[in-house]
Amino acid sequence: MKTTFRSSLAAALMLGAFAAPLLSPAPAQAQIRGIEILAPGGPGSSYDSNARSVQSALQNAGLATGVQVSNLTGGGGLIALTQFVTSKKRSPYLLSAAFSLLSNTIIQKSAVTFDDVTPLARLTGDYQTIAVGGGSDIKTLADFIERLKKDPGSVPVGIGSPGGIDHVFLGRFAKAIGVDPTKLNVVVINAGGETLSQLMGGHIAAAVAGRSEFAAQYASGQLRELGVASAARLAGVDTPTLKEQGVDVELATWRGLLVQKDMRPAEREKLGQAIAEMVKTPAWKETLAQRGWIDIYMPEAEFAPWLRQQKIELEATLTDIGVLK
Repeated sequence: MKTTFRSSLAAALMLGAFAAPLLSPAPAQAQIRGIEILAPGGPGSSYDSNARSVQSALQNAGLATGVQVSNLTGGGGLIALTQFVTSKKRSPYLLSAAFSLLSNTIIQKSAVTFDDVTPLARLTGDYQTIAVGGGSDIKTLADFIERLKKDPGSVPVGIGSPGGIDHVFLGRFAKAIGVDPTKLNVVVINAGGETLSQLMGGHIAAAVAGRSEFAAQYASGQLRELGVASAARLAGVDTPTLKEQGVDVELATWRGLLVQKDMRPAEREKLGQAIAEMVKTPAWKETLAQRGWIDIYMPEAEFAPWLRQQKIELEATLTDIGVLK
């Protein structure tokens, strides 16, 4: 049988039609539409920065469209948490969460807790550091420890809030060096700029803060960094860890996302996949670099049990420092 050019072309086209689906690359993940992220703090807060960074990264990566951020302040984040738990939303609804929100649910003995939500992903962190003024006569961590051991009440140390990450870290630090955390001279300073002026003016002997808060002042020499509460030295940072200096304390604040308890599993899985893709993008990595955050991404399967353990450890520390009775 003679095969004509026309019949050969038709056969080739038919074969191509069947083969095309097999040879084509897998389609990209479908975009998620109309996400709302609730930030339990005002514009510029840690909650807000976390939410808006996620908003930008998801949209820039084409993983979601129409991502909106709303702010609700009050009650140390508990008003927003309560609204989040009780709201009935048809669109994907996320809550920007952080260490302080978990701490506040414990301190305030809140009726609404993390048991009423589902952890979606842990995202970023910021290791705690101990800072003194650049001209301080406290030159080393050993100097600081010596003074605390001699008379803790004579060493005023600035923190951000009672029971917050700074206070928890200071309590664990004191306990690790054999000092009663309730004997510390803790000075609550709500604004980072005020903490800086207090340090520079010698009104407080030292301050505890996330490393990103004073990174510029450490680099310029305005402040001296005595130690970093990280497991190993941070890239590009010469300051030794606390562990290197004989103090077995490691602590970073964390930021992440929660979803409502009754969210459909398929929808939650889709959101989790989008976040997992987001944290791999160059834009997200650039955000971390610009803000001085560390990547501590953890998916739901790991984040949920980790949070339960954090709650247990946090309750113990809050009791040690006298915040929780």
